[in-house]
Amino acid sequence: RGLGRMAGAGSGDAASVLVVGADADGVAPSLLLTCDRGSKRQYLFGCAEGFSRLALEHRVRPTGKLRACFLTSFHPNACGGLGGTFLRLSGDGHGDLLVAGPSGVGAHIRALRRFVRFRHPQVTALRLVPPAAAVDAAANPDDDHVAQSYEDDSICVLPLFKRFEHANECQLCEMEAEAKRKRKREKDGAEEEEEEEEEEEEEEEEEAPNKMPPPHNPTPENYFLGYAVCVKGAGDDEPGPTFLVLDCGDAAAAKEAGEHPTVGCCLLGKHRCAAVFHATAADVQIHPAYDVCTWRCQSDALRQKWRDMCAVCTHPDPRRYLPTHVNCVVANEVGFRAGARTLARLECVHGRYFPTPLAHRFPYKPPLTPPKMPPSPHPRRVDGSLCTRVRLRVDEADPDVGVGARESRGIAEADQTTERPEELDIEAVQGETRRLMRDASIAEVEGERFDGNPPGFAHFPELLFLGTGSAEPSRYRGSSAILIKRAAHSTDEGNVLLDAGEGCAGAMKRYLGHDEAQRAIRDLKVLWVSHQHPDHMLGVRGVLASRRPQTSGSGLNPGDVLTIVGPRSLKEWLEESPNPPGLARPWRFVHSASVYAEGFGGGPFRTPQSFPQRQPPPPPPPMPPAMFPPPPMPPPHPGSGSNGYFLPRRADDTPAKKLARHAGLSRFEALPVRHCPEAAAVVLGGGAWQIAYSGDCRPSVELARLARNVDVLIHEATFDDSLADHALRKRHSTTGEALRMARQCGERTQAVLTHFSQRYPRGVGVESVDLDGEGAGAGAP
Repeated sequence: RGLGRMAGAGSGDAASVLVVGADADGVAPSLLLTCDRGSKRQYLFGCAEGFSRLALEHRVRPTGKLRACFLTSFHPNACGGLGGTFLRLSGDGHGDLLVAGPSGVGAHIRALRRFVRFRHPQVTALRLVPPAAAVDAAANPDDDHVAQSYEDDSICVLPLFKRFEHANECQLCEMEAEAKRKRKREKDGAEEEEEEEEEEEEEEEEEAPNKMPPPHNPTPENYFLGYAVCVKGAGDDEPGPTFLVLDCGDAAAAKEAGEHPTVGCCLLGKHRCAAVFHATAADVQIHPAYDVCTWRCQSDALRQKWRDMCAVCTHPDPRRYLPTHVNCVVANEVGFRAGARTLARLECVHGRYFPTPLAHRFPYKPPLTPPKMPPSPHPRRVDGSLCTRVRLRVDEADPDVGVGARESRGIAEADQTTERPEELDIEAVQGETRRLMRDASIAEVEGERFDGNPPGFAHFPELLFLGTGSAEPSRYRGSSAILIKRAAHSTDEGNVLLDAGEGCAGAMKRYLGHDEAQRAIRDLKVLWVSHQHPDHMLGVRGVLASRRPQTSGSGLNPGDVLTIVGPRSLKEWLEESPNPPGLARPWRFVHSASVYAEGFGGGPFRTPQSFPQRQPPPPPPPMPPAMFPPPPMPPPHPGSGSNGYFLPRRADDTPAKKLARHAGLSRFEALPVRHCPEAAAVVLGGGAWQIAYSGDCRPSVELARLARNVDVLIHEATFDDSLADHALRKRHSTTGEALRMARQCGERTQAVLTHFSQRYPRGVGVESVDLDGEGAGAGAP
């Protein structure tokens, strides 16, 4: 039978759903629907953080036929990849895109435009509201389009609202009943249509006293339980399959999804429901409240309806009419496999500095044989692993076999292998790497010494490079992010995150494991964002969402505040973008210009070594002598300074010093650099170490002066020396310029290069770098 339900006769595939997600990399599932008939349009359900890079690596990016994207909430697992997807679609020349979602979808898109610059696609926001709120569209005063559902000539999408379904009627039942009435009116003519409308109005007036009143607050909350999607057939008389997408944010939402009338109908296989896609997070799926949605435990009402169906069904296995359940959150599913193989090769060179994550050694692999049908009354289940294609179609009803009504049924066939990428085999990759090293006489680095550095760095924090790419991420490199993880024995210092490109929270989970990543994010004291480009700040909301206290013993109190330092556009984005209920985390913002080191100021996009300083204005003319004596001085104010009128500012009261104390550091100073408005570099240090981070910039004499004799200089090296003119035009640095910056910082300073252009997928050669700036061939340190 394959992995899905088969049928002897059918009308062909109506649509297919591709699952794109990787739990081991922290990329929540997104579903790409492709209609196989007519215009071949595509629709995206969910756009998780990291989706764009994952789709790029496995060549499953949306095509130019992408019509709309549907969001269930504003959690980064549901919408964190929108910014990167917009930029990817812009590069592909995409024309128009509709983004539909809960209340606040327009505000979310406008907030993204604070720093995500694109002309195309032309994005339209559609706010989906329940019927009770449709008449009160002014409750949320923005310029979004407002509708109760989305419909075009290929699909019809119905949002599953929370707390607004007061009637016991299924939305799909109401839609099909309305469609029948419409066809009957068209057939019977206008006269009978008027009579029926009058009769319906009389019935509504009689039933009005018995109806439950609308909710007091008709404004919907900014998240859904999921979507019910109806794929249209070739004609009105040939309906297509239906499927559910469930994304419940917590146990309360899971309970309401189990009681939702539309979900109940679809779980019984009505309305040609072929599949139920579970995009709900794993920690919610294991909650007992979600068992109704997965059919592990039926509610009393659902169990009675199932018994009634079985009583009239003449087929030996009534479960053939139930939809296939697709679990889209698959444990240990590794998505970024090109980077995993690179890391495995580096471990062969130095195992201590490049350890292979546990998930890479034990990745998920689909079963070799189709799973057996579970015991009754459970329906068929399948893992929605990476690039699983679920094909949907409708099978005509058998007149001799039925469930009380001759209705066609939906069928889902899941294919886990055809489009699945090559499986990850770390042992084979490392075996081949070690063989090549033996042939080239390259020995593995052993002991505590690495690259000539002296031992004794017990007090030095760990530097974890979560992403070293520039602009858009590639299959080999993620967006910029560096975690300064405090030393194991240090209790005063906190962790610091330097930049937060898209997917940085997932990268922590990949490299550190789930529990250790949660501790690292919990211990964050400062998040530094060097400038307002998407590849350096799109992952901030993902970090904030990951700081929620999971359990009572997580060690994170609700009042813990994360200090975010960066440009003004970062603050505006965080304040204007809506947060899902219960996930708004406490944070405070510090403008990066307020922590400039003394004597290193200059305003946005103005550096002393690159631009002439403006001459100060002439002093004002002297005031004429007073004709009357001045009034007497007022008495000193209690608690004022020694002179009674002002308190001189102490050196340890500066914002930079306060920030350093908050993070448990001895130094935290910044300075403006030449790249874009409000771009800045930072120098920070603890008791026995100092690190400088350039961000994106041109070489800066002032940075070399501020970072004098630091232990490590992390400097961008976007281009190699052959593209020096390109680096100058883009306001970036070359490899040689970055290494020369480290030499100017002092003899003890070690250089670490990052932020490489995606034109260098594997690495940048440094063997012919000119460290003196006079010619090639000087060699790299």
